[in-house]
Amino acid sequence: MGKGTNAPWVAGWLAGWLAGAVLGRTARALGVVAWVFAVHACHFHIEGIDVPVGPPGSDLSGDGGRSDMPHATFVPSHVAAIHVEEGASSLIGAKDIDTELLTIDGKAPPAGVIFSAETTHDEWAVLSVRDLEVPSELRVHGRRALIVIAVGTVRIAAAIRAGADGRIPGPGGQFIGPGHGGDGKSNLTFDSGGGGAGHGVPGAAGGDTDGLNNYEGGLAGPMYTGELEAGSGGGDGSGLSGGTTTCGDGPDFSKGGAGGGAIQISAAGSIEIGAGGGIDAGGGGGRGGCSGPATAGGGGGSGGIIWLEAPSMQILGKVAANGGAGGSGGYNIGINNPGKKGENGRLDATAAAGGQSQGFVSGTGGNGGVLGKDATRGEHSTNAGGAGGAVGRVRIRTHAAAPITGAETVVSPMAQLTTDF
Repeated sequence: MGKGTNAPWVAGWLAGWLAGAVLGRTARALGVVAWVFAVHACHFHIEGIDVPVGPPGSDLSGDGGRSDMPHATFVPSHVAAIHVEEGASSLIGAKDIDTELLTIDGKAPPAGVIFSAETTHDEWAVLSVRDLEVPSELRVHGRRALIVIAVGTVRIAAAIRAGADGRIPGPGGQFIGPGHGGDGKSNLTFDSGGGGAGHGVPGAAGGDTDGLNNYEGGLAGPMYTGELEAGSGGGDGSGLSGGTTTCGDGPDFSKGGAGGGAIQISAAGSIEIGAGGGIDAGGGGGRGGCSGPATAGGGGGSGGIIWLEAPSMQILGKVAANGGAGGSGGYNIGINNPGKKGENGRLDATAAAGGQSQGFVSGTGGNGGVLGKDATRGEHSTNAGGAGGAVGRVRIRTHAAAPITGAETVVSPMAQLTTDF
C-alpha cells in the first residue's frame, strides 16, 4: 500500500483492538468493529511514531485527553496565523453557514465572530471563533470550503451537514473536478450509465448497454489528492434527456451527482464530537434516467474531505465522507417510469444505495463507496445504471496520541492520522 500526500494511511486502532480480541481481552470487541479507522491499510506506523492502542472508550493519550500546548504554538494548517483571533467571540447554536455570502443564519456574523474569504485562496472561507458549539443540526453550503479556527474548544453534539444533495454540491464541492466520472454513450436507443466520481480512491464505471450495439459505460473517475480538495461530480447518463429533449423534471434529469464538501476544523484546545454528533461530507446521488425517450442513470459524486486538528480529540459520533450512489435507467415500454435517483452518501458506515431498476430495460445504479467497500458499477441494460462515487478523505492531526473513541464511533473512510499537531 502506498503513502498519501502527507502521511501514510494507518489502521492502528483496528489492529490493536483485534489483536486484543485474539489474546482474549474481550469478546465484545467483535461487536463494534464498525467504529474503526481502517480497512485498506497494510501497516500500523505513523511517520516513525507507533500508534497507541486500546479498547473503545479508553484514553489513548494517557493523560485524560488533555494537552498543555499553549495557544502561542497554535498553527492551523493551510491559512495564515492572522486567522487565530484570541479576542474572538464564541459561536453557539448556528443552523446555517453560507461560505459564498459569508453569512451565518442568513445574516452577518455576530459581533466578535470573524468570517471572511482567505486572501491568498478565494476558494476557502475562514471562520474565526473562540469556542464553537453545535447543539443542533448545522448546514454548511456555498462555493467555498469552510475552515473553522477556534482558539478554545469545539463541541459537536449534532450533525454538521457539508455533503452534496444530488446536483447541489457541498461547500467547495465540484461538478467536474479532477475526479469527474465519464459520461455514458448513446445511439438514441441503447444508453450507457455515467461513471462514478473518484477521490480518495477511484470511482466505479457506469453500466454498459445490452444489445447488438454494446456501448461501454462512462469511465470511472480517477483518484486524486489535494490539501482541501472537495469531492467531484459523477458522469452524466447518456440519452436524449442530456440534450434538447425535456422529460421528467427537465434536461438535467440524468445528470451525475455533485461532489461532497470540504471542511476543516482546527482548535487550540480540543475537538469533542459527542455520540449524537457528526460531520458529513458525502457525495451526491446520481439522477435517474428519463422515462419518455428512456435514458441511462447518472453516476454518483465522490465524498469530500474532513480535516480535523487539535492537541486533544474525542470522537464518539460519526465522521464520514462517503460516495453517492448512481441513478437507475429509465423505462419506457408499456408505461413510462423515470429512473430512481441514487442516495446521497450517508453519515455512517453503510453504503449509499443505487437507484432501483424500473423494469427489464432499466439497470440499477451502483452503490456509493464507504469504509471497507469500493463503489460499484451500474447494472448493464438497454438503459443502464449509473455507477457509485468513491469515498473522499478524512484527515486527523492530534498532539502525541490518537483520539479517544467509543463503541458507537464511525469514521469512513479510514482516517489519515498524524500526531504532529
